[in-house]
Amino acid sequence: MKGLQTALQVSLLIASVWTATAFIHIKPDKYDALVKWIEENGGSVKASLGINQMGTHGIFATEFIKAGDPIAQIPSSTILDVGTFETGQVLREILSSQSKYKPYLDIMPGKSELVHGCNLSPELAPMLQSEFWEALVWNWQQYMKSQTFTRVFHDGAAMLLIPIFDLANHRRNCTTNVVADKSKKGQKLFVAGEDLGPGDEICFGFKSHLRDDYAFINFGVVAEEEHPPRLFLVDHHLFDFRDEGASVKNQVFNGTEEEVKSELLRLHTLDKFLKDAGVAPDKEDAGLVYNMLRTLQIRRRAGVTYEIKRLAQLHSHWLDVVQLLEGFLAPEEGGDKHPEL
Repeated sequence: MKGLQTALQVSLLIASVWTATAFIHIKPDKYDALVKWIEENGGSVKASLGINQMGTHGIFATEFIKAGDPIAQIPSSTILDVGTFETGQVLREILSSQSKYKPYLDIMPGKSELVHGCNLSPELAPMLQSEFWEALVWNWQQYMKSQTFTRVFHDGAAMLLIPIFDLANHRRNCTTNVVADKSKKGQKLFVAGEDLGPGDEICFGFKSHLRDDYAFINFGVVAEEEHPPRLFLVDHHLFDFRDEGASVKNQVFNGTEEEVKSELLRLHTLDKFLKDAGVAPDKEDAGLVYNMLRTLQIRRRAGVTYEIKRLAQLHSHWLDVVQLLEGFLAPEEGGDKHPEL
């Protein structure tokens, strides 16, 4: 299977990695004002605003921070508890010129700058090439939901917007976390999960099992590529729209010869749909969201191709069937029979 992995890795090099948070543009003076406000309320911050290698905003360590030590101490007075979405608390605070959270709210992106499924423009929604995800976009075009979804921190029943923490870019398997400060009630510590040197970018990781389509729709991110590629959530054989991925996680398909045959035929139908739909053209100055969606299109096809080849190796006499399905190459001898998807 080495030949397959190499070919897919080459094709995935085409797809840029977008790990941006929901923020596209942040003015340095607004960030400085946010840090000053946190410090005036009794907190501390060891992170500066900067631009990462992908050209997006992120936060970076200003000094050596040992794993387990706080990157920032965030006072409870600067944390916004949004409660439920129906309360409209965030909207009320934004509309109030007297809001005590103004330094925090000033760095929040405008409607046109927010990357999230709820806020995706009607012109770009068809690039998802999924009736399920497109339906959510059309029904959920609510800016304030997007503001909350993209950076809310769940603390038991509470839904918190925590400054500084929500500026960290997503990275798969990042162990940086937010914990309660036992020395001061209500205060949160943004704790390093690994040693950080001055200038190192600070990350935060969502759940490791999240698949690329779900992560984009719900958090507005496209993380670094996975090897081998995994099927998208909507393409997985266990996908159930009622739980949006809770049952899928890292489950890998296996079964009897008849079950494998049925799954191969299902994937071939999907593969044909994707080939007919095509990948969006590579355009200059197309914009961040367009490029993210195009990256997802490329990754989705790679995941389907990889899974077809993997299943074909489970029952070698089905290779002739696979070879007939759009001319897939027979796998090389050796390699893993059951790569984790």
